[in-house]
Amino acid sequence: PAVRATKPSAFGIYRPNFGNKTKETKRKKKKEKKEKTTKKQEKTQKTKETEKIIKHRENRKKQKQYLASGSGDKI
Repeated sequence: PAVRATKPSAFGIYRPNFGNKTKETKRKKKKEKKEKTTKKQEKTQKTKETEKIIKHRENRKKQKQYLASGSGDKI
């Protein structure tokens, strides 16, 4: 390649025009991606839990209405 290395580094030659990334930036990106996915997972987990709670509440309401209507065995 006719590209001159702009700065040598410990892990070979860094050539910006070739789109080489330093190990540090690679690590950083990987870390950011991991954090993003964990945040997404936490969010979905929370929504699932809230949906469960809401569904439970609705079922309890229905059950109370059912018992209040006189049909069904009263305890």
